[in-house]
Amino acid sequence: MKTANTIQNKINLPINFDVWIDESNLNKQPFVIISHGYKGFKDWGFIPYLSEMISQNNCIAINLDFSLNGIVDSQNSIFDPNLFALNTVSQEIEDLNILIDFLKIKFENAWDGKIFLIGHSLGGAISLITANERNDISGICLMGTISTLDRNTQRQKDLWRATGRVEMKIPLTNQIIWQNVEYLEDKENNKERFNLLNCIAKLNMPILIIHGEQDVTVLIKEAKLLLESAINNNQAILELIPQCNHIFNVKHPFNVASKQIEQAFYCILSLIQTK
Repeated sequence: MKTANTIQNKINLPINFDVWIDESNLNKQPFVIISHGYKGFKDWGFIPYLSEMISQNNCIAINLDFSLNGIVDSQNSIFDPNLFALNTVSQEIEDLNILIDFLKIKFENAWDGKIFLIGHSLGGAISLITANERNDISGICLMGTISTLDRNTQRQKDLWRATGRVEMKIPLTNQIIWQNVEYLEDKENNKERFNLLNCIAKLNMPILIIHGEQDVTVLIKEAKLLLESAINNNQAILELIPQCNHIFNVKHPFNVASKQIEQAFYCILSLIQTK
């Protein structure tokens, strides 16, 4: 049901991804592509669970590692900090576009022509920008997604520029990784392109925003801002999940599905089954 795959991007870095497909299903099926968030990866927490569940419901599910996410050991959350340091939002958008174009050719005979994008946190922003810039996306799901990419104070930005990088810690391992100042510069140089509220306002497709009521990482007000910006789209829906945090009450390594991620899955199912 799951096969591991790798393609190269334009800078000759690998985009690793898994394809989940029920090979006994002879009907053509839509692509459902799941993008991880900041400091995330394709095998993190609930992502493989969602991929498998989606593939069992007449879909081809794909979960990917962005080429510069830096993950080297997904089970133990070990990163290559020098690789992670080079990442940018623009690179993640390019990776997702390269993958979509590849899938359309590779699975042409199994694909029904529909493409749904699911993104968690920053992955939702990547999916949103990508959907805004393409004309072949059928629907989008934003899980705990940010409403803006400008998330640093002026003091933080000044320090980032002065030192050339910002350091952070991986919670599970306490490993120190860092992001070069080019990450900040990429966001600042693409403010109009990366304006998430403008992006969602332009979409004419089913939009599902799923957010935990107890998300303290990305507050509910950001989900509401996204919905308000899609006010002219009667296909935009906000689903708030009670007693739910930013990671839908799931831990990594994954052990068991929470009721919150199960509820999110059924919401997603209603999106991808939209006629």
